[in-house]
Amino acid sequence: MVIVVRVANTMRCMPASATLASDTPDSESARPAQKPDESRKNPYSARFIALTVIPPVLVMFAFFAGALAIANTPPVIIAKFAAYWIGLVALPGIALVASIVPRRGILFIASVGAACGYILELGFWVLTASMDQRELLRYYPLVVLVLCAWPLIHRARAGDFSHGPSRYLSRKAMIWRPWALSAAIATVASVAMWRFWLTVPMPLKGNASWSVDMWNHLGWAADALREVPPENPSVSELPMQYHWFLYGHFASTHQITGIDLTWVLGRLFLVPMLIVVPALIAATTAQLTKRVWAPVLATLLGTVAGELDLTADPYPVAFTSWSRYVGYSPSFLFSVVLLSAMLAILVAQLTSEKRGLSWWMGWAIFAILCAGAVGSKATIVPVIVGGICIAAVYQLWSRRAQPFLKRIDPGLITAGVIGVVAAGLAQVLLYGGSDTKRILVDPHIGLEMAAIAQNVDWLTDPGNNYPGLGWAAAVVAVPLALFVMLAPYAGALSLRRVKRHREIMVLLLGVVISGYAALSMFRDPDNSQHWFFVQTFPALSILGGWGLARIIDQVATKRNALKIAIGAGVVIALGIVASAMASHPDLLIAQKGRVLLRYALFIAFAIGAYLLARKYWKNSRAVLPGVAIIALVVACLPDGAMANVQFARAWFKDGIIARDDAASRSREDTSPGLRQALRWVRDNTPQDTIIAVNNHCLVTRLVSRQIQRWNGVEYARDEVCTDTRVFYYSGLSERRVYLETWTYTDESLAMALEHMDKSHFAMGTPFPERTKLNDEAFSNPTPEGLRKLYDAGVRYLVADTRPAFNRDLPNNASPRLAEFAPIVLQNKDATVYKLERP
Repeated sequence: MVIVVRVANTMRCMPASATLASDTPDSESARPAQKPDESRKNPYSARFIALTVIPPVLVMFAFFAGALAIANTPPVIIAKFAAYWIGLVALPGIALVASIVPRRGILFIASVGAACGYILELGFWVLTASMDQRELLRYYPLVVLVLCAWPLIHRARAGDFSHGPSRYLSRKAMIWRPWALSAAIATVASVAMWRFWLTVPMPLKGNASWSVDMWNHLGWAADALREVPPENPSVSELPMQYHWFLYGHFASTHQITGIDLTWVLGRLFLVPMLIVVPALIAATTAQLTKRVWAPVLATLLGTVAGELDLTADPYPVAFTSWSRYVGYSPSFLFSVVLLSAMLAILVAQLTSEKRGLSWWMGWAIFAILCAGAVGSKATIVPVIVGGICIAAVYQLWSRRAQPFLKRIDPGLITAGVIGVVAAGLAQVLLYGGSDTKRILVDPHIGLEMAAIAQNVDWLTDPGNNYPGLGWAAAVVAVPLALFVMLAPYAGALSLRRVKRHREIMVLLLGVVISGYAALSMFRDPDNSQHWFFVQTFPALSILGGWGLARIIDQVATKRNALKIAIGAGVVIALGIVASAMASHPDLLIAQKGRVLLRYALFIAFAIGAYLLARKYWKNSRAVLPGVAIIALVVACLPDGAMANVQFARAWFKDGIIARDDAASRSREDTSPGLRQALRWVRDNTPQDTIIAVNNHCLVTRLVSRQIQRWNGVEYARDEVCTDTRVFYYSGLSERRVYLETWTYTDESLAMALEHMDKSHFAMGTPFPERTKLNDEAFSNPTPEGLRKLYDAGVRYLVADTRPAFNRDLPNNASPRLAEFAPIVLQNKDATVYKLERP
């Protein structure tokens, strides 16, 4: 209540121009919407703005530097990376955006500019690498600054930079909001940072295991140091038909700073991205509303809530708790940076009152971001185009009184054309027309709402180290998670009376709807369809912050605090009851009971929400879609909130969170001896060296002898591999491997398309001849076989001689191998052979 009263007083103390008549609850019904005064300049001096912005920004960066230091990152590495990111990523992008995008404020220019800086860095990296002049990359900021110098000087003299959201803020708000935004950004980033860092131990020591795919990203980044576009390092001479742009950032960072790729990937790269994403969300929200709390609320939304599992997919789909996906896919975080920047540019362009040269140059920035988006994650552009199409349909309907050709905003048409062209060119140029990137129409995957609740019985397990922590965490976290999950919908629901920017609201909702539609209708062999939906959280966060600011105003002005408090109490009670009934073994242990609970909650909350809507909203029909979505969230509560509770409990218990699949592996990913061998290969061989390894399986099961067939070739195996995702050989050696694993290759995905009922990671090899030649070189070496391997480009063989966890697998490196290939390094975990022409 104290916060609400203070917000209300702040709003009352603001000047008359600090709020738009079209965006205040009291004035919406009293008078028509008014356009903002775009010609009004900022009443605050540049010195005053600098003094209010610079201190909180410096404190925020000091906080992140301290976090990196606590995470065992050497100060020298932190300093080098900070200098690189500021000088070769942020400054060139900010200069470009500031020179051509007018009147949008410091936060907008800085955040969108940083996102564009990644694309500029990538473009010049491709150019210099193609010319075999990679060292020239360090000078590209000078080229950008020279080209942007005159536009920047001209615009500074014209006073264009004085136009921004700050001109609508009171002096008090100008002082405290930068601090509040910095604190919110630090909060958002901290959640994702620690969830990621605790699963990726650094520095590498002992028997270290990473997330399986993180080794894969490390190998692909290393291959980007050799060739553009990179190839698949796990199967030599195989093209990479994948989105590889992020690996260009990793490679350029390493080649300029000399920082080891393990530090770039394991600690550094995500910090600036986790700053840019919430900053973009705040900047976009500030364009849509002049409410001082809105950007802060939008930044915080989608950070602390639990997963919202709407599917039977093994990957929980989250509207809000997006931070858990950072550890699965670095390219996801990169894609969120670009998608958030694209939304910011779209909102800026579609709300611009002037359609001159600067407006068209703004679409050039959008095109640059589109070009980067198609190579960062292929699911971004279709979602954006889907949202644009939904907004266009809404305009056709809402402007039906106008001539047909004038109904759709030219900006929407321009954005749609850019998106479609970018997606088409990506399929042809980037992915090489790969037919295995297609997805199957499989509607039942997204429509199976009655997925069985996740296993949360550990909360009440008396054998855990903290018997009371489970229930205590559930009581606190579940209601909090429920509130944050409901907040964006409640916020969007409150926007129904907004007259100005209503089409922008439809666009943002359209992006979310497009993502969920793709998730619901399609299926990919690698379960990658969920990326369509997860990455749309920035749109919902913007809507939530915008709408929640309106709710705060309504509570303050209409004195509905008591009603809101009662409603919040009911929601919290529902959360506690749902958590107890879903997790307590004495109440509902049967799976069918949990499913029935979900539907019961759905029906009960839907009825209650509808009755409340009829009482407090005049047009109850208008809120029915929002009521249905809120009810769906509550119905899925038993699957939500538990992930963050588990995260906190594991952190208190061990200080590190083991990967879910680490215990099932046949052995640890790496050991000191294996890393020594692979680092020796990296440090003592040319970059284009190809090595061969004797292990292709992460998890191996010994069975009776089997005959497998592929492409008409039969071969015998004595083991069954249940997970082929072995990537640490190529990642740590930074060299291509003749055959390390076939996971994620087009050939493997082609097999998976034919056997969708089987695990994609347990498929047999699609390269039987290569597999046979590789394995026999270790188990039964002959001069003829080694000659074939040499002719294929292999120059070194690395035998992993470590035993498995539960049994001693026989070492398939025959002692006779040393007769044909001299040993150059040997320790208790690995042996390295040099292959010479037999």
